[in-house]
Amino acid sequence: MKKSGFILIETITMFLVLISALMLFYVTANDLFIKASEYSNYDDVALVYSAYYIKEALSDFSNIQTNLDSNDFEDSYGFIVGVDSKDFFTDETKIDKFQIISDKLLMHQIFVTNDIRNLKTCSRNIDGDAKCLNTFLTEEMRSYIKTINLNNVISDYYIIVEFKKDSSGNKCSSDECFSYFAWVTLWIN
Repeated sequence: MKKSGFILIETITMFLVLISALMLFYVTANDLFIKASEYSNYDDVALVYSAYYIKEALSDFSNIQTNLDSNDFEDSYGFIVGVDSKDFFTDETKIDKFQIISDKLLMHQIFVTNDIRNLKTCSRNIDGDAKCLNTFLTEEMRSYIKTINLNNVISDYYIIVEFKKDSSGNKCSSDECFSYFAWVTLWIN
């Protein structure tokens, strides 16, 4: 009788230890899965290629070089370029061509900057610098910018492209969208 009581207590103890270990594993693994799913929206190979094609379309269909040369970035760390940006697109045919490309690639917006390093600081602390306050970024883009690693890449300008898709992978037309990001350089030194 004493032997079976000891086995029961031993079984309950082992069961509690096993349950505690599994709960600890679940909590740790769940945090890792959440972080991994957030980063899966960043710099996917297909998105980098899409960003590259958008950069090429900008070079071909807009006068972005002229606008960048005249913008001194004194007030902010960057600006958003859209198809409706009349400063960048002066020819109606080129606007239509760029719109077709951006729709096909599911582009939502383009952010152009010349200083990603300071922009990363900006995305951590938006209350400091006046240039940070004048740089209008979504919270999702701020989160993405924190993850950019330049690895000694030197360029005059960088573009960060935000893509938006709905749950079926089509261009987003509702509030239930998923944002994906990629960055490329413009006119490397």
